[in-house]
Amino acid sequence: MKFTIAGVASIGYLGLLAAGTLFAYLRSPEASGYRATLSMPFNHLIGAGDLVTSTSQRVSNAIRPAEGATPLQGYTTAAVQAGQVIRKEALESRPQIVPDAGNIAFSVEVDSKRVASGELNAGVSVAVCDGDKVISSPVRVLAVVCITGGVRCMSVLETSAIGSEEIVAVLQHAQPSQIKVVSGARGSIQ
Repeated sequence: MKFTIAGVASIGYLGLLAAGTLFAYLRSPEASGYRATLSMPFNHLIGAGDLVTSTSQRVSNAIRPAEGATPLQGYTTAAVQAGQVIRKEALESRPQIVPDAGNIAFSVEVDSKRVASGELNAGVSVAVCDGDKVISSPVRVLAVVCITGGVRCMSVLETSAIGSEEIVAVLQHAQPSQIKVVSGARGSIQ
C-alpha cells in the first residue's frame, strides 16, 4: 500500500474537519445550552428552576453555575415555550416596560419570597388591595424588579387608564405597608 503526501494530507484535512464539526456542535446551544422548563412570557425574570442544562440539571440564577457554565440571568425578550433553548442574546438585564395602548403602568413593593418562588412574575394576573379592600382587579404583572441582592422587589403592574383614578389616589396616599399585591384576579389575600 502506497501512501502519497496528497493522500495523507487529504485524510488529515478530513480528520480536522470532522473534529471541528464535533467541536462546533458541542459548543452549540442545542448541545450544551439551557432549556426552558416552563413556558415564559415576555419580560419573565429567569428564576430558580426555570432552566435546565442539556444534561437536565436544574439551574438557578442564584445557585452555583452548572458544570462550570454561567447560568443565564435576566428577562426574556420574547415569549419562550417549554423545552425551547434560551440563548444569552435572548435576555435583557432590565425589563422592558411597555403598557398596552390605553393602559398605565405603576409599581408596588412586593415580598421578595413571592418573586423567588415564581408566584409573581411577568404575565401573572393579580389584584391590588388597600388593606383588605380590593381596589383593582385583575391587574397584569408587566415585570418584577429586585434590588439589593433580591431582598427588595417591586412589581410593575398594568391596568386600564380608564377608571384608574381610585388606584392612583390610593397609591399616592396610602401607607406602603397597606398596599398588597395578591395572587389571582379575585384578590384572595394571603
